[in-house]
Amino acid sequence: MKQAFLKLLSDEFRAYYDLPLSERHKREQKRQYINGLMVASRLFGVSFEELDKVAKQSHSQHASAPGNTRQYSPAELDYLDIPAFIRNQHKVSSDKAQ
Repeated sequence: MKQAFLKLLSDEFRAYYDLPLSERHKREQKRQYINGLMVASRLFGVSFEELDKVAKQSHSQHASAPGNTRQYSPAELDYLDIPAFIRNQHKVSSDKAQ
């Protein structure tokens, strides 16, 4: 199940990067969907490292795709807005620290 999810996530990253920059609304929807997938993945044991690996691989594959002659700015190739608790590897709990 985990491998199938990681493939789905990779495919969604690819679809996101394939969207033209001019289609901001579609890109934002896809970004939110991917973020939701990453948050939900923590419920079935996908590690921070696995999420980071998929994000980085998808990013580098897009930037180095054959026939891709367009120059991308760093802002265009961000890894998306990875949820902070995943990016920073914080544990999420219902207990509030005092």
